[in-house]
Amino acid sequence: MFLGPNSPLTNSPLIIRMEAQGHYIASFLNQWQKEDIRPFEPKVAAVDGFMEQKDLFMKSMIWESDCRSWFKNANTGKISGLWPGSRLSYIEALAMQRFEDFHVTYATKNRFVYLENGFSQTHFRPGRDLTYYVHNEDRGELVFSELMSTGNAKNSASFLTAQQATKLSF
Repeated sequence: MFLGPNSPLTNSPLIIRMEAQGHYIASFLNQWQKEDIRPFEPKVAAVDGFMEQKDLFMKSMIWESDCRSWFKNANTGKISGLWPGSRLSYIEALAMQRFEDFHVTYATKNRFVYLENGFSQTHFRPGRDLTYYVHNEDRGELVFSELMSTGNAKNSASFLTAQQATKLSF
């Protein structure tokens, strides 16, 4: 479902949010197809943990104030229509799958059957570069940098000066 509950509906262009969600869904489907996964469903503890974090975050935001809004539950006052953070936190949260948050069932007893003959999907792509990770000189960047994060934004004060923190854009 695109733009469902707790999507960042107010703080970035619609298309980038849909692209992030589409990429997340496609990466799950790729894993599902490649590794012969059958059903997968979110773990209750993961959903509960996200909701707890969302509620904690929202307490510090203006949306928690005493006002009526379409993104608040009329009975509980809990916010269900907004992402608990910035647009970048949303995009980065969806950048990697978190299979540990899902109950995953494989079609066979051996979950590594997808390794089959030892070849990568890259071997079978037309125009492939089988040595994309080899460079003539050190470029000063990680080969798989798009897969990694260099920090944890849990305590943003460790990254930002006071002036930078006040200019944060959600």
